[in-house]
Amino acid sequence: MHEFATPEGEVRRFEEAGGPRTVVAGDRVVVRYPQGRPDQATAIPPSDQGKALFGTGCALAFLTVFVLGALGFMGLYLTVFKPAADTVEKVEKKVTHGGDGGAGGHGSPAPMRPPTGFPTDEPAGFPADLPTGFPSDFPSGFPSGFPTDFPRPPADWPTTVPGPQDLPKRLTGGEPRPVPGQPER
Repeated sequence: MHEFATPEGEVRRFEEAGGPRTVVAGDRVVVRYPQGRPDQATAIPPSDQGKALFGTGCALAFLTVFVLGALGFMGLYLTVFKPAADTVEKVEKKVTHGGDGGAGGHGSPAPMRPPTGFPTDEPAGFPADLPTGFPSDFPSGFPSGFPTDFPRPPADWPTTVPGPQDLPKRLTGGEPRPVPGQPER
């Protein structure tokens, strides 16, 4: 419920739906109405009216597209899928009941059915000497030999692992050795 006073001093009241939900009784709001027409007053800001119309338009557009899609699918079903299903039914009836509706037919073969029971014999050509049980000839322990067919390293490879005595003295805390190609400091 909104209450306002016109410039002439007349007090007016009106109820309005769709306003901001944050407005509670006792809050001050701006009331707008055309000049000389306080009976058409509103407390909804102009930009909110545009948003409300836009939201309503979007909802109507979505519903229109949804209804048109449903009608299109229904039309597709009635023109394509339903006649195809009817044709399949007629062919099935003709095959199962004999050519002309079950009057004996012209010797149509019966539909194939899956075999009953589980087969217990082996098929023809199946090997007869298959091993049975769990294998028992697994190797135990580590292999006894080391492969010897590795290629030999190049002749210029070092044969020993470098130790701390082979490092430059500057890395071990001793006197620095000059680096080739750089001036001494």
